[in-house]
Amino acid sequence: MKSQPEGAPKRKTKDPSVGLKPELYAGRGQNFAKHVLLKQYLTELAFKVLQAPNAPSDFLYLDAFSGPWQAQGETFEDTSFAIALRQLTEVRERLAASGRFPRMRAIFVEKKKASYERLCQEITKFPRIDVTAFNGEFEEIVPQAAATLNRDTFFFGFLDPIGWKGIALRRIAPLLRHRPGEVLVNVMTNGLVRHAENEIVQESVDELFGDGEWRGEFADALRRLGSRDEAIIELYLRRLKKVGGFTFVGSTRIRNPDKDRTYFHLAYGTRHPAGMEVFRRSEERCVAVQEQVALDSFRAKQERELGMGDLFQGQQDAGLDAFRRWQDAAHAAAKAQFDDWLSGGIPRRADHLRAELMQHPYVTATLVNGWVKEAEKAGRMTRSGETASTSIWHPLGPVTAD
Repeated sequence: MKSQPEGAPKRKTKDPSVGLKPELYAGRGQNFAKHVLLKQYLTELAFKVLQAPNAPSDFLYLDAFSGPWQAQGETFEDTSFAIALRQLTEVRERLAASGRFPRMRAIFVEKKKASYERLCQEITKFPRIDVTAFNGEFEEIVPQAAATLNRDTFFFGFLDPIGWKGIALRRIAPLLRHRPGEVLVNVMTNGLVRHAENEIVQESVDELFGDGEWRGEFADALRRLGSRDEAIIELYLRRLKKVGGFTFVGSTRIRNPDKDRTYFHLAYGTRHPAGMEVFRRSEERCVAVQEQVALDSFRAKQERELGMGDLFQGQQDAGLDAFRRWQDAAHAAAKAQFDDWLSGGIPRRADHLRAELMQHPYVTATLVNGWVKEAEKAGRMTRSGETASTSIWHPLGPVTAD
């Protein structure tokens, strides 16, 4: 696939919010960050997939918990369904201008009757997209949605429940397993950290992870990682990868805007190495807006408490450096994996090994390519092949003393 699809948004921009309006998300900074990632990722994904050689003739976007709720924009521009429909319409129009006419579809599921009725009113404003809306529980709709898929369909699912109920892995598996396809899932880490082992919610947590055998895996991950939220997301990614048959999985953290802690994770599954690259590029925008939201929240709090004095008093206590610490830890883990491969690995397709390393949060293709150049200069690896699909990286073993 092309590194930068024709007509796709430029990767570098002075506005990490990708055109969304932060003022519509007052008190909902976590949703702002989530929507920034969704908008950026969905747009670039659709361009890449539909301009690739042997591109599918059918593109289906599914939003499993569509709402709308808490919408502040007059045209619902701060809701996931409207963001997706606008981006899919833009992609369709740009592709049509270049002589490409794939079928563009969307399925929306909403269980609340009032929200569903508002949804149905709004989706009629996007006639260029073939839209179907269901009023009901997502898990109950899965068979109907899966029945619309065929070998020429590329499927992208956005599963964003409130809490963790309604996305039982075994029940949503028919969608996860569709090829070609990808998924982005909201894993409510904050709630799971506090309640996952509570007997009262045992059944729903078992369904989230696919079965009741997850506790041993969680205990092992907790001992190794020393963090409950890190153990939970690692466990979920492992289960998602197995049930969905994904080749690569990864996550990004959405922080609490006012506290130095995780609100939830967005878990991602793909079967194509380019998917990981696009996901991590989108993550960079997501992190940038979260840092700005946290800073704005901190400044507002300081103004309320201290007036117009030193607005940066207690900056460290506010956790404004949280992402730097999380990034440093993730980069160190990925670099250790790369060094292990240099010392004892086998030749690998470059795009696949790069994608494996990008399963660590905040690890971009640019970062990995920098490590490769350093390793080449140090005489620890070589490369062969000229294209992304044929390039092979060859490790030369451990460093030995002269």
